[in-house]
Amino acid sequence: MLRFLTLLLALIVPTAGFAQQNWIGKRVILKQHGLKIGYSDPKGKEKLVAELTGLSYVVLGETDGFLKVAHRNVEGWFEKFLALPIDEAIPFFTKKIAEKPGEPGPYAYRGWAYKEKGDLELALKDYDEALKLKPAADWYNNRGLIYSGLKKYNEAVLDFTEAIKLHPRMSAAYENRGQVYLLHKNWDPALADFTAAVGIDPNYAPPRFKRVQIFLGMGNLTKALEEVNAGLRIEPRNHHAFFVRGNIHFEKRDDAAALADYTGAIILNPSFAEAYFARSIVWTAKKEYAKALVDSDKGLSLQPNNAGGLAQRGWNYVMTQKYAEAQADFEKALAANPKEALGYNNWAWMLATSPDAKIRDGKKAVELAKKACDLTQNNDPGCLDTYAAALAEAGHFPEAVTTQKLVLADVTLEPMHRAEAQARLDLYLAKKAYRQP
Repeated sequence: MLRFLTLLLALIVPTAGFAQQNWIGKRVILKQHGLKIGYSDPKGKEKLVAELTGLSYVVLGETDGFLKVAHRNVEGWFEKFLALPIDEAIPFFTKKIAEKPGEPGPYAYRGWAYKEKGDLELALKDYDEALKLKPAADWYNNRGLIYSGLKKYNEAVLDFTEAIKLHPRMSAAYENRGQVYLLHKNWDPALADFTAAVGIDPNYAPPRFKRVQIFLGMGNLTKALEEVNAGLRIEPRNHHAFFVRGNIHFEKRDDAAALADYTGAIILNPSFAEAYFARSIVWTAKKEYAKALVDSDKGLSLQPNNAGGLAQRGWNYVMTQKYAEAQADFEKALAANPKEALGYNNWAWMLATSPDAKIRDGKKAVELAKKACDLTQNNDPGCLDTYAAALAEAGHFPEAVTTQKLVLADVTLEPMHRAEAQARLDLYLAKKAYRQP
């Protein structure tokens, strides 16, 4: 019978010898199905909180022979001897197979251990054997995940579908099949599967967050915002959800709400570099460049080789006329990721439009801006706008006019940006280059 930790036991510090066997942060394989996790309340009463339906879990805590794991956002404890590290699990279940070759369970467990190690072909072989011995919804679902890892998506969908046939209320199979559809931007079937998963377990947030991705893919910001709010009511400390909601608010031009959400994500996870970079972009849009630089610096302290972050900080240096620092960041951005268009674009803009004649270099600007346009398949109005400015600085005014007209042909251009783009076109028509104010 499963025993539980008492409150006193939770305060016990493991001995030095025991600490050497600590599994915190490691993924372990369970030895058997149907394990339950729980804890003891201050009065010593045992509380069950969940049944472990997965085969492997990351260890969140360990003390005196007990492990703490999380199952569907619920944390609890179980006895350590009921689990094994991945490498030990493979020989353990190999021995079980030799002892009882007709039993399907050991094949499934060993197969999952192979999957966790990344040996997907061996994992698939074991699941094929397990399913020959006993068709089971859980194992079809697990083999579907292995097929997904092997990028055999048609086979994965067939297995998830078979799991659903055997267990029509298996939310994980709906979610996993939906993920395959989402990966291929098949929005409608993906939405149907995640909606089915939500219907089965409305208090489980991940399928809701997957629906956010679908609504964003469809361009429906309003529905995406509704869905992320619903997910955050279930998981109010999900820092990534705050980040996504911040992105939605920024797309909807609600800078105050975007700043609040990025700040919320940072409070929940101070090491979340992307949130610093995103908040920096909002400060830049608000022309508060000093604040933007502070956030860029923090993000780059966490991810020094983030090409987008380097290009963003370089842009803020341009806006504050720190051109040497800007060029250094642009060079680092291109070295970090030669296929990141932002570094080429921002550097080209500086060289084409700087009010300082010593900084401008039309020839180099054309070269960089053309690269940015090539990387974005000539579909990014910002890159085209920079290319036109570079052409004008190099004295190629007819080409600048033609390129700037492509910018103005973009129907998504906002009124303020359209007015600015039109003003630049008027300059090029008059054979004048543009200068950044």
